[in-house]
Amino acid sequence: MGIAMNEIAMRAAEREVTAYGIQFAEIMEQHNLAMECRDCEDFLRMGIEAFTWIERAWQNYQQRIFDGQTNHNPEVEKRFTELYQNWLKPCDDAERWIDIQRQRGFYPDNLDKFRACCEEVRDILEQRFLVEKGQVARANCLNEDL
Repeated sequence: MGIAMNEIAMRAAEREVTAYGIQFAEIMEQHNLAMECRDCEDFLRMGIEAFTWIERAWQNYQQRIFDGQTNHNPEVEKRFTELYQNWLKPCDDAERWIDIQRQRGFYPDNLDKFRACCEEVRDILEQRFLVEKGQVARANCLNEDL
């Protein structure tokens, strides 16, 4: 009977070790997927923070003009446009990463705020494009009048 009990105990141990190994692999897979979602959230947070810094710089520039501390400077305006354009470049990649997370059942905590920043930057760039286009058209009309 001792040998039979030993065999039963060995089989039980083998079964438990197998289950333990499988469980670890499954847990680690879920952990890695969750960590990737956290990495995505961290990336979105970086974008939100970068947007916030651009906005602070813009507000400071506008305030200095309003206070008479500086004059409107087309070169500074151009730098802001470039900052907004550069900020927007990774957004398509971020959206693809977000889609992957959502397909996996994860929803990045800061997704709505990030998307609001994306929309605002697109609006800002569209306004700047329209202003620039209007300035070019006005300059062309003035040149034709001469």
